[in-house]
Amino acid sequence: MIKIKPHKYPKASSEYYKEETNFLLSLIERSKNRLVENKRVSLYSLYSTNYLSIIRYKIIENNTSGISKHLHSALDFGLSHFQRMEGKVPYLYIEGQQFENHKVDLSKSTIKLVDWETGVILFSMLVRDYPRREEILAFDPYPLFENEGGFEYSTRFYHAILTGNKNLIEEYKKKDDEFIEKGETKYFTKEGSYFAYNASAKEQAEKIVQPKVHMAYAAFHKDSSRFNEILEKYLIDKKTWIKKSRNSDNPQYYIDFNALCICAYAYDQGIDIQVESEYIPAWVYRGEFE
Repeated sequence: MIKIKPHKYPKASSEYYKEETNFLLSLIERSKNRLVENKRVSLYSLYSTNYLSIIRYKIIENNTSGISKHLHSALDFGLSHFQRMEGKVPYLYIEGQQFENHKVDLSKSTIKLVDWETGVILFSMLVRDYPRREEILAFDPYPLFENEGGFEYSTRFYHAILTGNKNLIEEYKKKDDEFIEKGETKYFTKEGSYFAYNASAKEQAEKIVQPKVHMAYAAFHKDSSRFNEILEKYLIDKKTWIKKSRNSDNPQYYIDFNALCICAYAYDQGIDIQVESEYIPAWVYRGEFE
């Protein structure tokens, strides 16, 4: 077993995480009340800040209780938001409740295609709610967005992985690799947007973004050796990047959700995961939580 130590161990007490969790739960209730009153709500904060932070705190504490509930809540919220944007449903679905808030901005600026990838497609690997996954895979969010210029390739790749479409897996992996090789970054101006070469962004994509696609590809082909090789290097490079970018004290980097989701998929594929790290607790990707 290969052990990758984290860049930093969380120093906060269990009491701190309990207080933070209770605070975030109160914010969720406040958001739900605002939806009932047809007031504006930050949907991104509701998903990214609140749900993911609660799950992160529980994982850091090794607290298995309630993780499944919050994972399902994040997944259901993400799916219903995209369905609502497309006009398929008139409501948002949060913790078993339906909310018809007409002041929620449904423009694509409120949530981006990457949120479909990281918050819905990848999360469905970890949640393992297979009927829900089928509903997710049947939904096509791509017409909601203009051509992302390459950013959509990894999302479509993960979709193909879960549907088992070998041709699309090869097609979008190749396109994603070619896009990253170009090293282009999208810039925005008053006149519009454009792509330009960015060496540092290319290096980051090669070390932090691309390896996750390659891990999933190895897992699909049930290549344990290749999967572990990529995972080990990825976690080492990610730790170096966290330190270099001065994010060592940022709690969101204590747990790598995307890698956890891909490890869950790999585990279900029968991959013998030989890399151990607090970034990807084994009990989480094995689904050993309530």
